[in-house]
Amino acid sequence: MMSFIGGVWWVLLLTFASIQNPALASTDFGGYISSRTVLDWESSPYEVRRDIIIERDATLIIRPGVQLRFAPGVGITVSTNGILEAKGKKGQEIVFTRLPQRQVWSEPEPAGWPDVRLVDGDSILKGRLQLFYKQSWRSVCTNSKNWTEETLQVTCRQLGFSGGRIHHWYSRNNDSSQLMYEDPHCTGNESSLFHCPNWYLKQLGSGVCGK
Repeated sequence: MMSFIGGVWWVLLLTFASIQNPALASTDFGGYISSRTVLDWESSPYEVRRDIIIERDATLIIRPGVQLRFAPGVGITVSTNGILEAKGKKGQEIVFTRLPQRQVWSEPEPAGWPDVRLVDGDSILKGRLQLFYKQSWRSVCTNSKNWTEETLQVTCRQLGFSGGRIHHWYSRNNDSSQLMYEDPHCTGNESSLFHCPNWYLKQLGSGVCGK
């Protein structure tokens, strides 16, 4: 079995407000913060389509009056010893809100339930990979350990993360719902593992991971 890790971080949960003025010019923002970074009112609002991940010993400072507009499933994650400093003022409140639907993606995708997840990890960012297929959650396995960096990045993107790594290879278990996906052969541009070239070679069943 495979286990993925996106880092050991605590997560700042966001309460979203309604959008106020979508016509304002905006600045794209998101990804890893590895040093002192300041978000100023002059460049606000900021459109956040990728998770903001504040790394160890890095600082993100959000000035009064700044507005951040988040795409669905996107948020802020702060690593151990990372710092998020956000202090608003009366009349210059800091606002976390939704990105207007028409601005979320250049090619809107149909809404639906998540079809990928990590299980049995000690945080939401780490665990065994499962895909929802044919009305069942299935543990993904491979008998070759030949998943590439491109496949890993597609997996992270499908999970909603901006990056990650293969944390550990587990021996197979007796999970009755298994999915053998030996070599997805992703190019790195796919939006999910279901769209990779070798998806048609997958195998299902309780014994496929023991072959």
